[in-house]
Amino acid sequence: VAAVEHRDGSGCGSQYVIHQDGLYIKYPVPHKEVKNDESEYEARHQQILQRKDEIVGTIDMLAKLNAGQTVDEIVIDDMSKTLDINLLKSNVDLINNLFLMGHSFGGSSVLYAASHDQRVKSVLALDPWMFPVSQCDFVLDKPSLVINTEKFINENNIEVIKRAAKTDDMVQFKVSRTGVHLSATDVPAIFPSAPTLLRKGFGFMDKIEPAVVMTEINSSVHTWFKKNVC
Repeated sequence: VAAVEHRDGSGCGSQYVIHQDGLYIKYPVPHKEVKNDESEYEARHQQILQRKDEIVGTIDMLAKLNAGQTVDEIVIDDMSKTLDINLLKSNVDLINNLFLMGHSFGGSSVLYAASHDQRVKSVLALDPWMFPVSQCDFVLDKPSLVINTEKFINENNIEVIKRAAKTDDMVQFKVSRTGVHLSATDVPAIFPSAPTLLRKGFGFMDKIEPAVVMTEINSSVHTWFKKNVC
């Protein structure tokens, strides 16, 4: 599993590292505030363009590692000093088993990235937020599963996906009746003992315990993976 930490400024904060003069220098990527006005779409669209490039770049990096090539971007920190990156050589199947999965902004990002990379075989999008690509043309030609929580169903999101789908059967839609939009994030796990009223008030719980919902989400992901993996 390769997890992409996007550095487009949409998150609460990130950083990137440059190897310079024998040292690893960290540069912060702060959160970028986007105004809710006529400039919002262009800002979000630029972010998803960067996200697409980051996803494709990650696939390119995996391909290099699989080919046994040197990848300069790898940072060896205290936690990975014992990692032999050469173990990945000839062991990463990017021909038959390259799948993308994302949630919310990540959901639209993987759908958009898949439309630009023929190596991708299938996509799973959880509650994809399609606004950042709602005004652009792209073709979704990979088998895709979109799982929406009931309270996040938005006809605008669905319309963007249907418009992009190459064929009517290219995308399968499912609805989760138990969870909420934040169910697929780590937010519920951060506050596992918070009072139910508080969890509902902050929007990471509806009627079902978050842990139960997460189990259902994991089951759906596992079923999708088993169906597609070669």
